[in-house]
Amino acid sequence: MNNYNDKSKSGVLGIEYAKQRQTSRALKYRLWRRTNEVHKAINKYLNYTPKNILDLGTADGEMIFDLSKTFKETRFLGIEYNSDLVAHAQVNKTSNVEIMQGDVNEVEKFNDKEYDVVIATAVIEHVDNAEFFMNSVKSLLIEKGILILTAPDPMWEEIATMVGHLQDEQHNEVPNLKRLRDLAEKSELKVELLQKFMISPIGLIFEEKIETMLRTLRLDFMLANQLLVARKTP
Repeated sequence: MNNYNDKSKSGVLGIEYAKQRQTSRALKYRLWRRTNEVHKAINKYLNYTPKNILDLGTADGEMIFDLSKTFKETRFLGIEYNSDLVAHAQVNKTSNVEIMQGDVNEVEKFNDKEYDVVIATAVIEHVDNAEFFMNSVKSLLIEKGILILTAPDPMWEEIATMVGHLQDEQHNEVPNLKRLRDLAEKSELKVELLQKFMISPIGLIFEEKIETMLRTLRLDFMLANQLLVARKTP
């Protein structure tokens, strides 16, 4: 029987994390920015309103609750390992969002339906086997469906750990952009977008324009997060 409150498991967050996201400027911004990147990717890479969206490692479900305000006809399912966070998410429950317990290392178990979009933000660095995870995600996507994945940049992750900001994090592998591309292509997913983002942990004025300039000048090593959008092709 799975212990869904086992915080020793890599990447499992507790109820304290959900509470901090309501008050911490940095945590609130990181959530908003990742949600914004997911929102933009859905609009750009799908030419229709998605019917079903799966969010892996949904924590308190705040991302999909936010997305559901825009995609009102979409059914959202969030998978979270920690039962306390699942219970916390029920407070905000809406008619088109469901949060349930589950392990992203066993993502193949959620194959009762196919999804137009699978979201995995700050998840892949915690999974037991990245190749297996990507193959499993592909099996959940409809034809031409998309995976939207974010991961921290390995260099900045190492620096943050050295200075003590990530002392409670447990990561199995922090992939760089090349590794993310390799994982997608080995799973026969077509890479639509692969880039770094997020120059500031709390946000800056004109941040996205600054990031575009840095990518153009090949100075994107200054950006702390990575984004992959990949499509299941026929």
